[in-house]
Amino acid sequence: MVWRIDLADETAQRLIDEGLNRYNIESEALHDVESLCLKAVDDRGVLQAGLKGRTWGQCAEVEQLWVDARYRRQGLGSRLMLAFEQSATKRSCKNIYLTTLSFQAPGFYLKLGFEELARVEAHGRHLDIVKFWMIKRLR
Repeated sequence: MVWRIDLADETAQRLIDEGLNRYNIESEALHDVESLCLKAVDDRGVLQAGLKGRTWGQCAEVEQLWVDARYRRQGLGSRLMLAFEQSATKRSCKNIYLTTLSFQAPGFYLKLGFEELARVEAHGRHLDIVKFWMIKRLR
């Protein structure tokens, strides 16, 4: 058989995701995965911040943390992270892990007790970004 490798269009990308999801569902270890998402709304009920994550076994993963620009640096992100940590602890998690980019929030996570596990630096003509892998061990 001859294989041709091309850039994937949106349909192919969706099929790749679906194929990997089917494969992952067959894994016994992933049957424990549970979503853990939190939101912060203002007094009108409008979403102003949110944290998307999940737990599985004794691990918790922060996938995305977003705070509206008007409410950054006011403690809202820290409150969401604390609530996530408390929820993960109730689910018997022993650590929380995440990735973040240098222009996002590595300093924020370090202040919350995370430690850097690894980093990858990307340099180029218009690019100077570092990706961090971080972990926080829970008590």
